[in-house]
Amino acid sequence: MSSYPVPGVGTMASTGLTQQQVSIIWQNIVLRCLGITPSGPTDSTAYSQVRIDWPTPGAPAWAITDDVVFIRATETPDRYNTAHEVQPVDSAGTTFIETTIYTRIWELSFIFYGPNAFDRARQVKACLYQDFVHDALQASNLYLDTVIGTPRRNPELFQNQWWERTDFSARMNEQVTDTLTKQTMQSVEVTLETEHGIISDVVVQL
Repeated sequence: MSSYPVPGVGTMASTGLTQQQVSIIWQNIVLRCLGITPSGPTDSTAYSQVRIDWPTPGAPAWAITDDVVFIRATETPDRYNTAHEVQPVDSAGTTFIETTIYTRIWELSFIFYGPNAFDRARQVKACLYQDFVHDALQASNLYLDTVIGTPRRNPELFQNQWWERTDFSARMNEQVTDTLTKQTMQSVEVTLETEHGIISDVVVQL
């Protein structure tokens, strides 16, 4: 859960995941679907096969014979994520908490390169219906839409060579809870004023 100050209001804490966090969750899922087990977080051989970042120079940083998959997670607008349920909570102290629950929609793109791109894409798509995927996502308040796109072969021309490529997409929902901690009102100043001026000025402590 992340938190940050809201100037003039209070402090906001949110369960919402960052794009990087979502991508890492999916990287680990796809690695497992492909039967790749990293020896640790620095296993470059394993993680180079399932990537969440594009090469900085822009050109392919792998051989045309290498099997590589890229994962792109992007929050997308949808009518479903416009509904927000606000749950104010009274407090007798100096602060009170206002909770807002809503759903974010994520668009997932799986982009496979390599001679086995199409078969690997079909393998990953079939794997997404397995219980371990549901459990891994649910642990982070993520829920996959079971209507998943069909893998499409989409060869890509680069430097006079056709690179084998297959893409498919999916969507998922993220349940987000934002908790805003506000300062309660401590006192109220009551001023009584007539045409002749102020006749009473009282501060009421709450």
